[in-house]
Amino acid sequence: MLFCLQLLGASWCLSSKAAYVRDENGYPLMINFSNAGKEAKLRYLDGDYQVIQGGSFVTCAMTGRSIALEDLKYWSVERQEPYLDAQTSYQAHIKAENNSQS
Repeated sequence: MLFCLQLLGASWCLSSKAAYVRDENGYPLMINFSNAGKEAKLRYLDGDYQVIQGGSFVTCAMTGRSIALEDLKYWSVERQEPYLDAQTSYQAHIKAENNSQS
């Protein structure tokens, strides 16, 4: 089923899997909802990451809390782990350092 409406000066068409909207030049854009609510699989790189399997979030390696991909800012390339925030990232670093000295 497809549902269309005018909202904020744009034409939106919604289905259960995607939203279609026209940009300011009238070109259609698609927003994919098929990965919403799924955990993404990423390969963490220096300053970036590569999506291996689509999803909308990852799980913090230290806290177990979900991190939306748009909020993901901290990870370890060496350990291939995402972290909720800078403090959690630092705690993971200290833990890994202590484990390597044991």
